[in-house]
Amino acid sequence: TTQSFATAIRMEDLLHKILFSLLKHVGADSGYFIHKQQQELLVLAKAEAAEKTFTMYDQQSMENFNANMQSIIRYVLNSKEHVIIDNTQITQHHLFSYSTAKSILCLPIIHQNEIISILYFENTLMTNAFHPSHVQLLKVIAAQIAVSFENAKIYGDLEKRVQLRTKELDETNRHLIKMNERLEKNELERKKLLHSISHELRSPLTSTLGYIELMLEGVIVDAVARKKYLKRSKERLLSLNSLIQDLFDLANLEAGRAEFSFTEVKAKELFLQMVTRYEDEVKQSGLTFSAHFYGHEEAQLLIDKTRINQVIENIMTNAMKYTSNGGIQLSFHVEDKHLICSIADSGIGIAESDLPFIFDSYYRATNIHEAHSHGIGLAICKQIVHQHNGEIFVESLENEGSIFSFTLPLVKTLIKN
Repeated sequence: TTQSFATAIRMEDLLHKILFSLLKHVGADSGYFIHKQQQELLVLAKAEAAEKTFTMYDQQSMENFNANMQSIIRYVLNSKEHVIIDNTQITQHHLFSYSTAKSILCLPIIHQNEIISILYFENTLMTNAFHPSHVQLLKVIAAQIAVSFENAKIYGDLEKRVQLRTKELDETNRHLIKMNERLEKNELERKKLLHSISHELRSPLTSTLGYIELMLEGVIVDAVARKKYLKRSKERLLSLNSLIQDLFDLANLEAGRAEFSFTEVKAKELFLQMVTRYEDEVKQSGLTFSAHFYGHEEAQLLIDKTRINQVIENIMTNAMKYTSNGGIQLSFHVEDKHLICSIADSGIGIAESDLPFIFDSYYRATNIHEAHSHGIGLAICKQIVHQHNGEIFVESLENEGSIFSFTLPLVKTLIKN
């Protein structure tokens, strides 16, 4: 029996062997293995001889078992002595009021002068089922049980650590796979960037150099023509400067190096400033302009005004650039926890296939053919809004118009009257 226990290293296998072996040796119907963990008693396993059933508990507390069993086990724990109850039907026994068992044997397993576990056996068929010789046998076997149990605990802990480490390695592996996918995507975007930027840089530089060479070679001598080409050169260089500034802003935002200065601003005040800023400009473009504010007028935002102005300006500029007929509408909606700012236009819209990528860096929609549209502005908007803990999104139908919206959290949730 002791050799059999020594070969079991898994806790479940060990407890199965212990209980069924001892049920046979002492002639019990059922048996429990109780473990002392710090100051708490936990039932780890139960075996029943007649049904040949074995139940492994997930550290079941003693509180879930009958009071008679608890009282006997606690007596053994405190006294460090075994208990044999020959006849549980004798009501005057100080440990019992009533039990279905007729005989009970309970024995401590002691290791290094400390109780580490308790064995509890019942016989429901006969009284005087257990004899002192059974106790002597159990005491001999208990020493091997103690050693085997400690070995099984060590193995179990090791197994858990291996499982935990394996899980950590799996998570790390999944993370590395995601990182590799991200690196592949970044490499693809880098190539797109190089292609896009080389085109954007070459175009204004080529045209400007062409104008300058024509003037230096004396091809353009008329003062009016020279002024016209100098003006065009200036426009190209300004466009080039704007592109370089956008690249610089986007690089800082994506790297987390951009500085933000947050101040509290009333949503209504921000709305009125935007109306004043864009109403005349939109009308001068030959478009109609409307603006609406909905919700609590005292709502407060915590924002970097310069950056949010940059977001609105970018979206508004695009709306005017790609709208030839109709109008533009600016809307502020104050809800319970955030503000929704929306800019709607009746322009060329965005193809459905382009919508998932419209905020990606260096992406330009397929129906946009403007030479000065490098597609970085919306990526900058996305980064700025995310720095404000908001979200940005778009709804659009090609040839019908677009609605760009972004959210900004309120300083505190508004209490409705």
